[in-house]
Amino acid sequence: MGRTGDEALPQRLLAVATRLFAEKGFEKTSVQEIVEAAGVTKGAMYHYFAGKDDLLQEIYERLLRTQRERLEATMAEAQPVARRLHGAAGLSEDFSLAGAYARLRTVRFADGPEEVHKNALARHELRWQASARQDIRA
Repeated sequence: MGRTGDEALPQRLLAVATRLFAEKGFEKTSVQEIVEAAGVTKGAMYHYFAGKDDLLQEIYERLLRTQRERLEATMAEAQPVARRLHGAAGLSEDFSLAGAYARLRTVRFADGPEEVHKNALARHELRWQASARQDIRA
C-alpha cells in the first residue's frame, strides 16, 4: 500500500475516513473533507489510495481480517468444541463477534458502493470457507 517510511499516514487516512463515513455517509463525504481532517494533501492520499472506494475497501478488508483472526484464535483454543463455537458466535467476553458486526454495519450504513461491500464480504467468506474445510480435513 505505501512506503515503509510513513506507515502512519495511511493509518491516519483510514481512521479519518472511517469516522467521516460513519458520521456523514460515504456519498456525502468528499475526498477534500478526508484529506483536510487528516491534515494531508490530496496527492498524499492518492499516493496510498486510488480514491474513496479504495479507502472503503481497505476499511472492510481490515475489519474482516480482524474478525477472521479472532475467529481463528477462538477456534484454536484448547476448549471443548461447543465452548469454542459459543465463543466464535460472539457469546463470550473474550471475543465479541457482535462488536465486529456492529462496526461492519456502521461502515455499511455509510451507503458506500454496493460492489465494494459485496466483493469484500465475498472474499472474506471464501477465505473462511477454505479455512474451515482445511480444519475439517485435519
